[in-house]
Amino acid sequence: MAERQAQRPELPQTIGKYHVTGLIGEGGMGRVYCAEDPDSGQTVAIKVLTQAVGQDDSFVRRFRREAEVLRRLKHPNIVQLLDAGEHDGHPYLVLEYIEGTQLSELIRRVGRVPWRQAVEWCVEICDALAHAHQAGVVHRDIKPANVLITLDGHVKLTDFGIAQRLDGTRLTTTGSILGTVEYMSPEQAEGKRVDARSDLYSLGALLYHMLTGRPPFTGSSYVEVLKRLRFDQPERVQQIAKDVPIWLDDLVDALLQKQRERRPATATEVKQRLLAVLEKVRYRDTEQFQLAIGAEDDDGDATVSEAPTQALASPPSRPGPTTLARRFKLEETVEGRPLERSRRMVARILGGILLLALVWGAYSYWSHSRDPARRWAALEAELNDPNRNNVVLIARLREFVESFPDSPYADKAREALAELELTAHRRQLFRSALVRSLRPTGSPVSPLERRYIQALLTIWLESPTEGLSRLEELLDLLSTQEKQQTSLAKTVRHDYVALALEVAEAAVSNGDFDTALNVAERVRGRMPEQPEPAIRPLLRRLNRIGNEARSRRNQGTTSTNHKEERKN
Repeated sequence: MAERQAQRPELPQTIGKYHVTGLIGEGGMGRVYCAEDPDSGQTVAIKVLTQAVGQDDSFVRRFRREAEVLRRLKHPNIVQLLDAGEHDGHPYLVLEYIEGTQLSELIRRVGRVPWRQAVEWCVEICDALAHAHQAGVVHRDIKPANVLITLDGHVKLTDFGIAQRLDGTRLTTTGSILGTVEYMSPEQAEGKRVDARSDLYSLGALLYHMLTGRPPFTGSSYVEVLKRLRFDQPERVQQIAKDVPIWLDDLVDALLQKQRERRPATATEVKQRLLAVLEKVRYRDTEQFQLAIGAEDDDGDATVSEAPTQALASPPSRPGPTTLARRFKLEETVEGRPLERSRRMVARILGGILLLALVWGAYSYWSHSRDPARRWAALEAELNDPNRNNVVLIARLREFVESFPDSPYADKAREALAELELTAHRRQLFRSALVRSLRPTGSPVSPLERRYIQALLTIWLESPTEGLSRLEELLDLLSTQEKQQTSLAKTVRHDYVALALEVAEAAVSNGDFDTALNVAERVRGRMPEQPEPAIRPLLRRLNRIGNEARSRRNQGTTSTNHKEERKN
């Protein structure tokens, strides 16, 4: 760690008139600093080329081209250029400071993005691209790393360093390739002329990544990805993510067409189709709901259709003989005597065999159901199945824990149950009214619910530790309004305990036992005497982790004392 700190460059005190306060990040081309504007007191981001790159004329031209492009673009979903200049002979850009994170980092943390949220973010990206295309600018590098998600859940498109004007002005010679190969269009990969539909292909690849958790094409090398990009067809989104609507799957497929003429023509058209997906799903769900509860009558009261009844005009006829009876009906021998005795003997033998099979099956099922080892082996196989049904599996795990609370597999079952319930809770949360309110057309929420949304965004976009503090502040506020916020308090407590468990486990794995103990004690002090059943398994796991941290810390203290005694 000391060597890494020693290798870091010293921060300049000022860049132009701006006072540098910290380093946001650095890459192969340059560094981005956090600074303060002395005139307005506004926090800004300053992008400066490194000394090595600053000596390359092509990079300098690209850097200045980004400033030229950003001066032409003024849109709420595009990072704004505030100023530009030179510092010690190196050009710099002063950009709007964004509190949030890159979409690539968010995907790395949460995996797949829920399809409704992906649609909402892509609608905002379409607005940004429509503005850029109307200004005659093609971005040419749409990818998750160039999409910023702000703390209030909106999108900021950044990094126009390799943008090209639609009038044909380009930064590189014909045949060269600039961009990220996993997201670039086939024509861009071949070094051909690009246009607005090339950005729409990259938007399709970005949407594909959000919905499935991976880009459309991957490979072990740059050349392999380029080859697949030119000749292969990506797997359909619905084959990977079953919950994605077919209309959204069709739109992604249209955006990823290799011939640009077969793609949507404009970003505005893509936006309209994305909004149409939301409307179609809403209409579909509404129709299904109405079919489930029945149509409404003229007075507005729900009615349930009744099947017509039929009067019995005549008594039911006697049913015909069954197949078994027909097979063993009375027959005559050659001598003309009936085979009554033979028929009865065969029927009894078959009945006995059937009865034995039923008894054996019932016994096997009963013995299997009472054997915790067999039951757990079956449950473990379901847990490892990627196509498992989590709803059914949660019910089976809960039944197993209740039936075998003292078995050696009970703790594993409780842990698996807690993880599945947490996953189900988070999925339900993504569909909840709180998260829907993050959209531009969302319904209004109360101040406490808004603080809860901010806490969730802090967890996803900043750090779990900071999010834990936000949830603690909200729990303290909710303790005075428990009657008015019962549902919200339960949700906050569940997420608080789950997040505390995650922080404590990470602390123990890093050897930070004091932090794990501190987190466990903080949670214990904020839980009611009778916590909800859904969070009890999580609390038990947290207590075990706290005890483990205390034990390992004491062992470390004892070992240190022994070493000191030996030295003395």
